[in-house]
Amino acid sequence: NKHWFCKPCRPPHMLVYAKQKGYPYWPAKVIKINGDLYDVRFFGGLHQRAAVEKAYIRPISININSLQVKRTSSWNKACEELKRHQDLLEKLRLATNNFTTPSQDSSSDESDNESIQDIEDASQAAADEAAKERERVVEDSDISDLSEDEEEAPLLKRL
Repeated sequence: NKHWFCKPCRPPHMLVYAKQKGYPYWPAKVIKINGDLYDVRFFGGLHQRAAVEKAYIRPISININSLQVKRTSSWNKACEELKRHQDLLEKLRLATNNFTTPSQDSSSDESDNESIQDIEDASQAAADEAAKERERVVEDSDISDLSEDEEEAPLLKRL
């Protein structure tokens, strides 16, 4: 799955902007904190890992403009991936009410598998609800000859 990195872990990782020498602040997941060193994995591209000093870590809630980042296509893609991750976190939080506290160390394979199953269950429930809504719209409008593309369009716009 090309979006594997976007899938939330249980418990979810802390999200930050981390800066390495020679690079701008970049969105990342905190894998582990060891003293003043943050083991992070960056969004976008190859999802590279790095040990970043606490002084070069900023909360994800910070105003992006204060980081003075040049918004390259790579940076924009990383931010899109971050947003996808945050959207999945929110869906999962609403569906399970269990995703409330970010973890500083959440590297359990078992918990990752559970969170993937929760995402798949929540996604399936959302898809089922969207299909029911499309059926209602078709029934209400009495249009039964919609092409498959026309039926899928509302769902695609929401993704």
